[in-house]
Amino acid sequence: MGLRFPLWKIWSNGQYERVDGYLSIYQRCLGTAGFRRSFVGSDRVFCGCRCCVYCFACGLYALFCEKKRSMNTLLRHTLATRINHWLMAACMIALVLTGFLPILGIKFAWVTLHWVSGVIFTASVLFHIIYALTRQDWRSMWIARGEFADVLSSLSGSIKALKVSPGKYWLMQKIYHHIVAIMSLVACVTGILMLLKIDSPFWTRDPYVFSGESWGIIYILHDFSGLCFIPLIMMHVYFAIRPEKLFYTRSMIKGWITDEEYRAHHDPEKWNVKRKG
Repeated sequence: MGLRFPLWKIWSNGQYERVDGYLSIYQRCLGTAGFRRSFVGSDRVFCGCRCCVYCFACGLYALFCEKKRSMNTLLRHTLATRINHWLMAACMIALVLTGFLPILGIKFAWVTLHWVSGVIFTASVLFHIIYALTRQDWRSMWIARGEFADVLSSLSGSIKALKVSPGKYWLMQKIYHHIVAIMSLVACVTGILMLLKIDSPFWTRDPYVFSGESWGIIYILHDFSGLCFIPLIMMHVYFAIRPEKLFYTRSMIKGWITDEEYRAHHDPEKWNVKRKG
């Protein structure tokens, strides 16, 4: 990555070493086979915690403090896309917490928080659909038939390992997006129907609008989509903080990627991107 950050001593293979650069620290601490096999004992565990904290700090540094390495940057996400993304993320986390914490025995006034977050989340989903269809190239999320041969190769993160070069989005990013989209639509539709069972300033509670069997199906679909959000959120956070993916996370905060990142991870012929400078 070429990122320089204040050096820190780490424990590796029985001796202290000074390691320069975020990737080298990540690979040496978490990617060394000997280190993984002997990751026992208080010193090793403490070292692992230190390395995780250090990598997280480096990630924050890369996202918020690192200067542009080149003025020739390219726009990946517009301001509207970024604002809506973080609004949707906040609502999704709020929905998961208010939906499952009461089941775990943590009692609080969750109903109002849950349905208000759900209404905002539904509005955010609708905005995303309309904005993608009218202001963005929705075809960039379309999965070509030949791309399915790259399901495993795309996990490596190397464009050279792919049979079909990626445009704006990689195959796994498209698959993840479509799964989230389906689960979001299921949660929104069933959630809107479930609003009929609560009182609000805008409508009167009517729990008998559907039969008991119909309510059961609605609850099952809503709960299933909610359960799916938990691993989806965990997966999203994991890949967002991986060192080789940090430039994608930065682009969702600042909007841009460098020309070097663009050419290393995308096919210019399939993604005609707008240049910022």
